[in-house]
Amino acid sequence: MIQHGLSERVTVFHAGHEQLSVRIPTEHQKKIAGAIFNLGYLPGSDKTIVTRPETTIAAIEQLLAMMVPEGIIVLVIYHGHEQGAVERDSILQYCRQLDQKTAHVLQYQFINQQNNPPFIVAIEKR
Repeated sequence: MIQHGLSERVTVFHAGHEQLSVRIPTEHQKKIAGAIFNLGYLPGSDKTIVTRPETTIAAIEQLLAMMVPEGIIVLVIYHGHEQGAVERDSILQYCRQLDQKTAHVLQYQFINQQNNPPFIVAIEKR
């Protein structure tokens, strides 16, 4: 159930995030100013169902192509499990190679927490 009037402004797609460019109508694609990813697995659910670096990177690339300048992609990276560490490394490698004329990339993380706390990567389209 969607509350607070969101049903008029939100469409839920039951599809992988790598399908953004075919799911988001063309007339809306150049209007996107923000996106948030919660990567890893859904807490309290099947821990074998996880996000994957190849689909996440494909989604990031699609968003960068369709977002407005100064649009921001926020990645919340949960890396305290085997697949999460693989995805973390792939995403960080991908982000490091982004041309600074195309995007600014910021990493925000805890420095005094144990047990692989999640961290944030923010990508701002130039």
